[in-house]
Amino acid sequence: MGDLKIKGSGVFFDIDKFTGPDGKTRQFFGPYAWRFEEANTGQGQDSDVANTHFRAIDYAGFPTTYLDQPWFKNVKERWQSNTYGLGKFREKPVIRSDVNGTSLVDFLLFPLYYKAPREEDGLWSAPYFNCDGYVNDWIVTYSIPFFGLNSISTGIEFK
Repeated sequence: MGDLKIKGSGVFFDIDKFTGPDGKTRQFFGPYAWRFEEANTGQGQDSDVANTHFRAIDYAGFPTTYLDQPWFKNVKERWQSNTYGLGKFREKPVIRSDVNGTSLVDFLLFPLYYKAPREEDGLWSAPYFNCDGYVNDWIVTYSIPFFGLNSISTGIEFK
């Protein structure tokens, strides 16, 4: 959200795929954060100050689910049953050994490997005007899936 061209960002889980910190599975979970314009910032009309006002909401409480939205449905149709084409990425993390971050320690269980889609695997939408009360502006949506271990930890699945 540091890029001023980005109006909002969300992470939307498939049905019954999110497990909270309490261990309970939620049917829907779709946190969304957006940048909003404050009516009176005290900076004047010609100010070049970045808008740092944000709000967040969980789409799980809406009367219609996000599962039917094209940006979710198209990605799910492509990746739900076939993970062929995921890239294999390697991480060699370094952990801070004190709160100031002055000393770095290599993580001994590396390298860590994970599979994920590449940037070019995402789907772009056609421009549309969004007047939902959150972001009232022209929007282009970029959707890309994320994956996690299945319930028995034997493979990855669309989340």
